Amino acid sequence: MIKVNSTLLNSLAEHFHSKENEIVCGAILGFNSGSDLILDSVINLENENYELRNSRYLISPAQYESAENSAAEKGLNLLGFYHSSGIIEPGEYDKKHALPEFVYLLFNCSGRHKVNFTLWKFNSDKDFFEFLDAEVFNEVFYNQAAVAV
Repeated sequence: MIKVNSTLLNSLAEHFHSKENEIVCGAILGFNSGSDLILDSVINLENENYELRNSRYLISPAQYESAENSAAEKGLNLLGFYHSSGIIEPGEYDKKHALPEFVYLLFNCSGRHKVNFTLWKFNSDKDFFEFLDAEVFNEVFYNQAAVAV
């Protein structure tokens, strides 16, 4: 099961509203806990697609490396990437650029705080995205040990 920290969703909403009319993107950090994949936090990244920011996003190799380093410094793993989208299903552009080992979170916001999201993983053997079930939780993780809020 994939579990999504509610504070991660709050961070997505803040990032979304800070860049009205642009696609926002970033890295997803977390860890494995038994059979669960915990999506704990995000790193907001600048959309480096300067010409098409309202319809496409680009994460540079330097940003990717920085996200990996930040995750390691926090004792977490780089698990995937997110981006805002009017339709929260991956398209052909996503399929061409996806890496199979990562989780992809597509989202949009209705109102100030409501985040609508879906999670996907690219299956390169079958050349399509698999939808992933997730649940949202309200806990804070310290050194990969859960502490209820």
